[in-house]
Amino acid sequence: MVETSRSDQDQMRTLTHRQQGVTLIEMLIVLAIMAVLAAIVVPSLSGFASRGKSTAYSTDRQMLQVAVDGWRTDVALRETRPYPILLGSTSCLDQVSLTDGSLPDEACNPYLDIAALADVDYLEGSASVRSAETSFNTTATNSPSGHYGWFLNANASVDSYPPFVEGVYP
Repeated sequence: MVETSRSDQDQMRTLTHRQQGVTLIEMLIVLAIMAVLAAIVVPSLSGFASRGKSTAYSTDRQMLQVAVDGWRTDVALRETRPYPILLGSTSCLDQVSLTDGSLPDEACNPYLDIAALADVDYLEGSASVRSAETSFNTTATNSPSGHYGWFLNANASVDSYPPFVEGVYP
């Protein structure tokens, strides 16, 4: 058996005692590394979110335009109801105020009837258009990409209130 001297035992105790904690310098170095990594990662991740919201808006708009075009080519629907809008006729398609989304005439409402598009299977269901604003388009859910009132403009193209602005998601 190897015996250790008293001074060796004191040295070992001192070494183990010193190794129990983390020094302030070590903590500051770790925090500095984490700050540098955060400064690199956060800006690049925020760009992903912005592009994702822009893509979600474009996808919803294109999906609704395809559904409206399908409705317009269906002869049976076109004869009874020319456009899949809530109320109104061809002459009412340019009635939405782009400043507040309001309509000057209650008999005219060119906002898309998403439920009607879903009923005739041009959409998978009203929940498939997640960006539709429920106060304008009566049957849809909202999403983190923003919510919009989808309507037909004077050219019978799908448009939104508020208009899409990159970085602003109502």
